[in-house]
Amino acid sequence: MNPSKITISKVHTPFLYICKYGSKNDASALLANPATNPAEGNSAALFIVVERGWLKLFKALLADGRADPMTADGALFKMALATGKEGFINALVADRRVVIPNDSSLYITAMHCYEPDSSVFDILFARVDPSGDDNAALMTAIANDNDCIVDMLIADRRIDPTHNNYAAIRYAIVHGNLEALDTLLSKVNVDPSADDNILIDIASSFVGVSHNHDLCAGRLLLEPRVVAGTLPLEHLGGIEHAKALQADAHIYMLHGDWLNRWIGPLPEIKEPAPAPAPAPAPAPAPAEANGETQAIRETLQSLREQIAVLESRISAVAPNA
Repeated sequence: MNPSKITISKVHTPFLYICKYGSKNDASALLANPATNPAEGNSAALFIVVERGWLKLFKALLADGRADPMTADGALFKMALATGKEGFINALVADRRVVIPNDSSLYITAMHCYEPDSSVFDILFARVDPSGDDNAALMTAIANDNDCIVDMLIADRRIDPTHNNYAAIRYAIVHGNLEALDTLLSKVNVDPSADDNILIDIASSFVGVSHNHDLCAGRLLLEPRVVAGTLPLEHLGGIEHAKALQADAHIYMLHGDWLNRWIGPLPEIKEPAPAPAPAPAPAPAPAEANGETQAIRETLQSLREQIAVLESRISAVAPNA
């Protein structure tokens, strides 16, 4: 049942009309009236109240007992789950009449509406098989890089990562989700070399798409369960491509341990020797010393001129002697 499709012609009683168009207080007052039947309209009041977010009135309707929370094949639970409000889910679970449908799509709704630590997931894991529809919940979590949900799903024994020819692992490779790939490979029943290393062949076809796709290929190549030497490094883009990954500071910080095992340790970068300091320029002579030198030169020049005058006079007197 979709509350948005409940028309005025169908909302034929004062209670349903007030629930859909009126105020919460007026609806609560009508519910308290013994003449009001909250089950009318196929228990539509429950859906309308969830749509409007009236948790207190929703609990009152459930406590009244006449409105059926299992109407429309349990559609009420799915609608409440999509609100992202745990209060509605807790109220339904507390009602003994409610049977949560065994529908794995509920996990997909929950992962878009709640944080991974929400109690809603505890409720779902206790009542709903997460492996339904060929691990659809796991595949969705991998595609959305929701690694916390991936970890939660993989930890459940009902999830088999080898199902459908390793579809979940192939999905992680295609989406370049290295964290999910690591989690999936941690399962003891996973054989990464199955079918003549088909997983590595798939990963190698995505080399160069992104750093994470390259790392997924390298992760599979380093898997101890893969026979060494079955796939040459050149098949993964060549040594230069691998070294470019290794030189990426962010990638190296996260995954340098096995990058080193893949292509050898990152060579130590030596700091270049410092260039010799330029020879200091000769210090200029003090201004005082320069002044004294000039004075001496002037005195010498004056003495030379005086000697020249004296020699000229002596020469003039000498012939008469």
